[in-house]
Amino acid sequence: MLPAARSIPNHRCATARRNVTWLTYTLAMPDNNQHWTHAIDRLIGRIAETRHQTHHRFHLAKELLMTVLSDLQAAVAAEDTVIDSAVTLLQGLKAALDAAGTDPVALKALSDDIGAKTQQLATAVQTNTSVAL
Repeated sequence: MLPAARSIPNHRCATARRNVTWLTYTLAMPDNNQHWTHAIDRLIGRIAETRHQTHHRFHLAKELLMTVLSDLQAAVAAEDTVIDSAVTLLQGLKAALDAAGTDPVALKALSDDIGAKTQQLATAVQTNTSVAL
């Protein structure tokens, strides 16, 4: 007596389940060996077609993944540029504060310069940022 066949999950292997059902029905028919050979050839053809479709889907997924990876790499590079710019800004600010020392006139000039640059930056950000709807 043969063991009971394991069930194949509906969401994953519908094609395989149809092939097994078809082959079981075909092989149960009392016919000659030519009919069996034809049934096996059809099943091999179905398996080859399924393999081809899977291979095609794999390549489509690979292309999509490579596109997403490329976009992610570009975004990381842009973030690195922004971070490097912020580091340069902070280093320049520290150097300017060190140079101004405790001289009130130099500190006032530095404060005015920082205020002007802050306004320029705020205007540029506002101009180049789209309003979220």
